[in-house]
Amino acid sequence: MIYNGENQYTLYLQAGYGLSSGIDLALRLNLLDEESYLGADLEFALKKNLSISTGFHSFNHNFGLDFTGMFTFPLTSTARFTSGLDMDIIFLEGENIAPLWIPLNFEVDIKRNIAFMLEADIDTRLFDKSYHLISGGLQFYF
Repeated sequence: MIYNGENQYTLYLQAGYGLSSGIDLALRLNLLDEESYLGADLEFALKKNLSISTGFHSFNHNFGLDFTGMFTFPLTSTARFTSGLDMDIIFLEGENIAPLWIPLNFEVDIKRNIAFMLEADIDTRLFDKSYHLISGGLQFYF
């Protein structure tokens, strides 16, 4: 579930697949909102706790490119904190915008193949004004 700050909750489904060692593909789809969202990204593990990803999305018929760099800090053997920078370049009709967020992600394993995730994406307002996001939910690994 994601809360977008406008008294709206939406449900996103995300599926990921490990393409090879250190390379993952993720797909995202919005289900419970009038605003359509479809996205995909490739994540590359550069080191054990450092990754970058790039991808694209379509949100309300606007195309965007995604760029993210993340550091993961193990807290315990079953809990992790992740943060970094997340930037989109969104191609709107008549203008392009480039919001930049600082994601703050906490993830804890519940079982071997289930984790609980809570994330806040803080808008930096450095380049373009955007919005803050709060999301949370269960992640299932197969």
